[in-house]
Amino acid sequence: MDAPLVTVRAVRDGGRLVIAIAGELDTTMADAFPASVIQVIGALDGHGEQVTLDLSGLAFLDAAGARALIAAVQAIPHGHAVAIRSMGPIVSRVLDLLGRELPTVRG
Repeated sequence: MDAPLVTVRAVRDGGRLVIAIAGELDTTMADAFPASVIQVIGALDGHGEQVTLDLSGLAFLDAAGARALIAAVQAIPHGHAVAIRSMGPIVSRVLDLLGRELPTVRG
């Protein structure tokens, strides 16, 4: 069985939930990606907990992947602050080309 192109895992870091996204997020993974993030969001303890998206392992992103990433961030329940960690130049460039930003406050 082939390894997934993109992986999503959640780890606790003090009082926040860190969601580490790694691999290649493209059109072949875009449909399933938000559900993967929603699954790990189930680890949230309560209202107000910070969620950090660690994008340091994201090696590739296309337009469909960018839309899926934005949808995943928007799926984080209201009341949780969202921080973006280590957004590399590939992710920044694709978002810039699309005229989009990752929302960072869900309140």
